[in-house]
Amino acid sequence: MAIACLCLRYSNAMTTLHPSERPQPPSTLGWRLAHVGDQAHLCRLITAMALESENRQLHAETLSAGVAAVFEQPSRGTYWVLCAGEAPVGCTLITPEWSDWNNATYWWIQSLYIEPAHRGLGGFELLLVELEKSAPAGHVPELRLYVEQHNQRALRVYLRNGFEGQHYHCMTKTLSH
Repeated sequence: MAIACLCLRYSNAMTTLHPSERPQPPSTLGWRLAHVGDQAHLCRLITAMALESENRQLHAETLSAGVAAVFEQPSRGTYWVLCAGEAPVGCTLITPEWSDWNNATYWWIQSLYIEPAHRGLGGFELLLVELEKSAPAGHVPELRLYVEQHNQRALRVYLRNGFEGQHYHCMTKTLSH
């Protein structure tokens, strides 16, 4: 089975668009840190993302336990929620990865999903602004993400916002236990 993904990395120094040049989202659209009360929304959005991006049906109980585990042990990551007004319309999980090579923590953008009706409104750009504001406190030099090679729309968005392809291949090995 071939793994079709592309690792992209992003660094503030390589941004192609200055934050002031990025498309401005509607004033009712904004990211906030997720809280425990968002778990049902996160599960709904992550389920939609898995179905759309990989045609995968997630096991609801497993996903719910996985989302809860992040809130129970914050070192696993931080959820963010994109809201249109008060309604959650998108989410992402930011997970840390320690780099001994660089004595720094990278942030991985995972489970990024924005409902179709709210795409193209600058929500991703707004996320980058929030992450760029938060990164210096954690001494984070770089953002990273995986994207399906066939997801051309997402690739265009990421490349337009300063991400670049890397020479890495994504490989997995399923373990049985």
